[in-house]
Amino acid sequence: LEEEPSFVPALITLAYVKFTAMDFGSSVALAEQVLDMGRSKMDTSNYVRAHLILAGSKGMLAHRGGLVAKMRYGLRVMKHIRAAEEIQPDSAGVYYGRGLFHLIAPAIAGGSFEKGEQDLLNAVEKDPLFAPERDRPARKIWHTGGMSHRDEWPCRPETCSLASPAKDLVAANLGGTASALRRSPRL
Repeated sequence: LEEEPSFVPALITLAYVKFTAMDFGSSVALAEQVLDMGRSKMDTSNYVRAHLILAGSKGMLAHRGGLVAKMRYGLRVMKHIRAAEEIQPDSAGVYYGRGLFHLIAPAIAGGSFEKGEQDLLNAVEKDPLFAPERDRPARKIWHTGGMSHRDEWPCRPETCSLASPAKDLVAANLGGTASALRRSPRL
């Protein structure tokens, strides 16, 4: 970035690194920097990724913040997911982002366990090797009390069969605990 400060793949990667380090403010700034360059300055995949990273980062700022943060950031999450969806409607990343939104958002803001579950299953069907879609439902079960420890997950990303990942996901990670998740508080 020192030599080429507008090198989009590096900016997107850095935005993702900031996101995983829970530096959501920096992740937002980097993703916005990419989007401000305009779609014509990058390939479609990076443009979509910028929208999805921005949606995820704003979603986390809303989720972890108070009422003002929820209003400021939370109401903008779907705008970026929809922007990505318009460009790549059948993208695993779009399914994943929308699925997480539906799982985390309260019903009044559009949250829906059923829609979230379906979107995550669609993400796995679309791209079985994209690990976050396989891992997130299991983490949600663990965090909401469906399983007491990570080692108890019956189907982990590295051991699930790739022949039918959505079936594995439902059977192993969601099977039998889906009704408990519906009753549990949102993360």
